[in-house]
Amino acid sequence: MGQCRRLLIVSNRLPITAIEKDGEVSFKESVGGLVSGLSAYLDSLRSCDFTPGTEYVWVGWPGITAAEDAQNRLREQLRNRYHACPVFLSEEAMENFYLGFCNRIIWPIFHYLPSFASFDDAYWTHYREVNASFCDAVMKIARPGDVVWVHDYHLMLVPGMLRKRMHEAAIGFFLHIPF
Repeated sequence: MGQCRRLLIVSNRLPITAIEKDGEVSFKESVGGLVSGLSAYLDSLRSCDFTPGTEYVWVGWPGITAAEDAQNRLREQLRNRYHACPVFLSEEAMENFYLGFCNRIIWPIFHYLPSFASFDDAYWTHYREVNASFCDAVMKIARPGDVVWVHDYHLMLVPGMLRKRMHEAAIGFFLHIPF
């Protein structure tokens, strides 16, 4: 019997948030509609006789900027405990990608409020770089037959980037805000 088909869920945040306090890392469940909805879906897959052995990996930012020497340990913990593959980002990248491009440009434009958009070339540069980092993370774990499901406006470039590198892959994209 061959390997089962895996679902690679790619979103800005992981369903688990890493928290560092006094040099120790702990985890708590992330909040939000995407995590709630997809977690319920993944639970239903595990309990369904129709899809025995369904495997998934969730790719996303773990909620902290981890020092390079701590990344491998954190990566292993997230993989083994939560079926998660972290994408580590610098504080500067998060500032320009998430707070900048995503929240100051895409959010107001997609909600029909263009006068509230604030443009900066650095935002676009970081948006492209972060999307490339997510694409690279998927490429490191992808296997033939995987289904890649990319979520939301934070990662709109990822499906196209993946398509250039994974010509035969099943790649889906779901936008969670109006357009």
